[in-house]
Amino acid sequence: MTDSLAISAGAAGLMFALMKIYDGITDPAVGAWSDRAQTRWGRRLPFLFAGGLAMPVGLALLFGARRFELAGRSEGLLFAIGLDSAFKIVALGVVAVLALILLAGAEPARIASGAAQMRANFAPGNISLDVMTVLLVSVFAIVALPRQFYMSFVEARAEDDMLRARHGLAAYLAAMALMIVPIALAGHALLPEGTSPDLYVLRLPDW
Repeated sequence: MTDSLAISAGAAGLMFALMKIYDGITDPAVGAWSDRAQTRWGRRLPFLFAGGLAMPVGLALLFGARRFELAGRSEGLLFAIGLDSAFKIVALGVVAVLALILLAGAEPARIASGAAQMRANFAPGNISLDVMTVLLVSVFAIVALPRQFYMSFVEARAEDDMLRARHGLAAYLAAMALMIVPIALAGHALLPEGTSPDLYVLRLPDW
């Protein structure tokens, strides 16, 4: 923002602070609203659909302008996004390696029980409308979240930029998907029953 829009660092910091305050107020409010919602599609699905449709449109309106100056690309922002992505996959890889170490020392019966739970979770009968909705929103998130949208449509300079990036993106997503498997298996096999899968990456290092 300071480079592209010529906004002072103080003003940019104030804008981000106000965004966080806004999120701190609206997120609990929308969450409480969805908790009380009673629709034929359940409590969450209408909000997921509305958010999934509104997010791409809003981001296109907010960030779709090509450039506001002629100083060149925002190299600092590009490096920051790249470093953030590298940090995330390294952190997930560390937890995946830890999960493999824990599984290597676990009792075979517990591993078999965890594998049976994973098979049951992915049985065709458990692929509900909720699962498909989350999958659809996740697919949109690949290009609709702010950083992904910025890299794909704002910083892209030529048509072949996306062609060159697609292999790296596919490899990145595939690597993360593969690392999730041992983490999920270790969580099912080793963590106490009832532990939320969302907490596996946080609970396994404490095991």
